[in-house]
Amino acid sequence: MRCCKGKEEKTQSFREGSVSFSGLSKRAFTLVELMIASAILVTLMVAYLGTYHPLLKNTQQNKSFALAMTACLNKINEISAYDFSLVPRDYSSTGTPGDTFNLSGFASGDGAGKITITDRPDLYGGGCQQATSSANWGNRRGHTSLVYDNKMWVLGGITGSFSLKNDVWYSTDGATWTQATASAGWSPRWHHTSLVYDNKMWVLGGEGSLGRYNDVWYSTDGATWTEAKPNDASGWSGRCGHTSLVYDNKMWVLGGISSSDFLNDVWYSTDGINWTEVTTNPPVWPARCDHTSLVYDNKMWVLGGNASYNARNDVWYSTDGATWTQAKPNDGNGWSRRWCHTSLVYDNKMWVLGGGGSSYWNDIWYSTDGATWTQATANASWSKRREFTSLVYDNKMWVLGGFNGAGISDVWSSTAYNRLLEVVIRAGFKTPEGRIIGASDTNNNGTIEPDEVNSDTPVQIRGFIAEKRKEAFLGQP
Repeated sequence: MRCCKGKEEKTQSFREGSVSFSGLSKRAFTLVELMIASAILVTLMVAYLGTYHPLLKNTQQNKSFALAMTACLNKINEISAYDFSLVPRDYSSTGTPGDTFNLSGFASGDGAGKITITDRPDLYGGGCQQATSSANWGNRRGHTSLVYDNKMWVLGGITGSFSLKNDVWYSTDGATWTQATASAGWSPRWHHTSLVYDNKMWVLGGEGSLGRYNDVWYSTDGATWTEAKPNDASGWSGRCGHTSLVYDNKMWVLGGISSSDFLNDVWYSTDGINWTEVTTNPPVWPARCDHTSLVYDNKMWVLGGNASYNARNDVWYSTDGATWTQAKPNDGNGWSRRWCHTSLVYDNKMWVLGGGGSSYWNDIWYSTDGATWTQATANASWSKRREFTSLVYDNKMWVLGGFNGAGISDVWSSTAYNRLLEVVIRAGFKTPEGRIIGASDTNNNGTIEPDEVNSDTPVQIRGFIAEKRKEAFLGQP
């Protein structure tokens, strides 16, 4: 028993010592462990934060990128839904809604975008197709044309063999022409004018075998013509190379050349018989002939022409015929100086086609304000020419006859006209931590103004808007 008891005491004593040792050892290990664990935790936290912070930063930045991208896409969709004919004019620093905007989703002043719109005629072309290479009315120039009774009409002119004509032709397709009369009541002539007024076709002035006329004739069928005003000294003087148009419910005659003088007088009439000169003082545009005129944006316009045998490319407009404002000076901008060209209004734009001067041209230009002109094509499908006519019929632009060293008898119409706009939107923004992306805070006010958006911004969208489709798509068309 003693032995066992002693053994038991030793065991107990060992256990006590073990417990005692074990307790001291556990307290010491826990402290060391905490020190080591703390060091590991600090290391892990540093490593974690070193990884997480850039990740968080990138996440915030990517979110900002996404917001900027969405705002740009929304703006392109807004442009595509806008009145297409007004987009280039209204998307400007002075227009509405303007060429700059604030990005949605950002704090005020923390995101801005800038819009650049370019018309791409090189991609849509404004091509033409030939209706006929030889119309029934034969080679001619210095004729007139108009649209009446849902038909195209050709009136008078001179042939390639210098035979003056007073015949009248009409067509509904540009290929097949029917002669309304071989000899109208008015004498054979060229460089006259014609227009539609009071549900009648009218012929005014021109040059014939007896000189330059100031007579006025009208017809409702192209075959029978009635003289409204005889060739006499009343009203505007005998002339050719003038223009005429209908504006403010009146017929107007503008400029031309008399027996010897270039003119810039302006006359109007409501019956073709009695004519009133707008002002005794000539308008400010230099006297000229072989110019063109048209009505656009509720104004009368005069474009280019021959002023004392000097070709011009200036553009003028008026709302009353007495006071004229120069929209474009006589310079080398836009279409070159020329005469015997044509102009018309189509697709809510003014157009200038071909003509002559120092050479012959077959270029086509358009404008929405008369000041800035865009070239639709440098070389149309129809050959270079002057003394031709153009008109709008069946929702197409048409070119008829003319002269390029010889008389021309072909007829062309525009095809596949589908205007295309290239839109580039650049955006800049400030991330939540204050980093400015794609912009430069040039005035140091902490706000990104639209004009501070850089061209090298990382957020940039390039898209195209097709007129007929009225929708936007990204990348090359």
